[in-house]
Amino acid sequence: MKIDHIPMTEQELMQEIIHQYDEALKNIDLDTIIPRDKAIIELTHIELETLQKLIENRTALSLNFEFFDITLNKTVEIKEDFQVRTIFHQSQNYCLKSISFNYASAIILISLVFKEPMDQLINEVITPKPIDKKDISLAMIIAIICFSTFFITYGGIPEILSFALFGAGFSALGFIYEKVKDRLNFNSKRKINERRFYTSQYLTAHLAEHAHQRLNLDSVE
Repeated sequence: MKIDHIPMTEQELMQEIIHQYDEALKNIDLDTIIPRDKAIIELTHIELETLQKLIENRTALSLNFEFFDITLNKTVEIKEDFQVRTIFHQSQNYCLKSISFNYASAIILISLVFKEPMDQLINEVITPKPIDKKDISLAMIIAIICFSTFFITYGGIPEILSFALFGAGFSALGFIYEKVKDRLNFNSKRKINERRFYTSQYLTAHLAEHAHQRLNLDSVE
């Protein structure tokens, strides 16, 4: 999927994600309901064709498939292509158990395909207030004056005044430290990745709702 890197609003990005999802569905007959708990060999031609197309596009559609092995009485989750070949080759021994939305797969897909527009949205929505240079300069001047006065007059002025000077200087330095630390933390790689992850989770939740409506899925994983 090719995405034009133009700044998007949250709604526009969500619409683009849904549009790309629907593009992957356009050659699939969505009116066909694939029966569960029915041997694959007993499916009609259109049911079988629809199932095969959904499986072929499972990565783009973030779908998870579970089949029931009738002979071994156990559930098989599709993870590899060879499992698909086995199931359709031995179609009399398997029936579809469920088709569900693969939440983890969708988060990864959205994070990769829509990384740039998503980052632009994150920066636009939660970019921190720039550090006020006037406040920093004032705090620095206060700290210099307080510490200079403290060391110059130490022992020559009342002790309580010395502690007050030291405390005021320390508070000014603390103010500067907190302002700079908040800015550095906001722009740290860990924080950026964290914001990207939570944003992709939010977008995926909306995509999951859309997928359920279009495909009548069994459950969200």
